[in-house]
Amino acid sequence: MPKPKVLMLEDNKLFQDILKIALGNRFELIQAFTLKEAGALFAEHKENLSAVCIDGMIESGEFNTGPFVGLAAKEFRGPIIAISGEPDVNKEMLRLGCTHAIEGGLKIKLVKILSELFPDTA
Repeated sequence: MPKPKVLMLEDNKLFQDILKIALGNRFELIQAFTLKEAGALFAEHKENLSAVCIDGMIESGEFNTGPFVGLAAKEFRGPIIAISGEPDVNKEMLRLGCTHAIEGGLKIKLVKILSELFPDTA
């Protein structure tokens, strides 16, 4: 069975590396570090993605991923997970189309959400 593909938009390379280790070989992680890169990777892979994870603030101290959330919500029917460390940003991302959000600002909870969404990978 092929591994679920997860597009991760997060500009913190250290977090992406930690998450990649935490997810182990259960998921294929497609890493995007900028909005431009995320748009290109989303267009290339959207037909085969299992989930999209989006941080709220990319290369900025302010919420700036709203347009990408809207695009993902319009063109993708799988889980779209808000992964901002800011609870208010996650709430806004849910309003704009994310289907799930991490709670409490702990991004490692993303591993739990993905494992619940795709139990066959356990």
